[in-house]
Amino acid sequence: MSQFKEKPDARTAAVYLGTGNYRWNGGMFVVKARFLMDLLQEYEPELAQGLEMIAAKWDDEEGRNKALDDVSPALLLTTL
Repeated sequence: MSQFKEKPDARTAAVYLGTGNYRWNGGMFVVKARFLMDLLQEYEPELAQGLEMIAAKWDDEEGRNKALDDVSPALLLTTL
């Protein structure tokens, strides 16, 4: 029987791998950030706009912290 085991602890993961009967899904995706942002803009425009506002201030520590404080609560509500 095939099963999916979500994030086993290290000891359990070692046992699984040691049997040779399990496969590891690293869940890594390689894509340009702009592509993901374009998808967000299409499907979740409020989320995309908030992230763009944070990104625009990222190199200025004070501006970044203000943007995070201003935008983060709205982003959390958007994702719920």
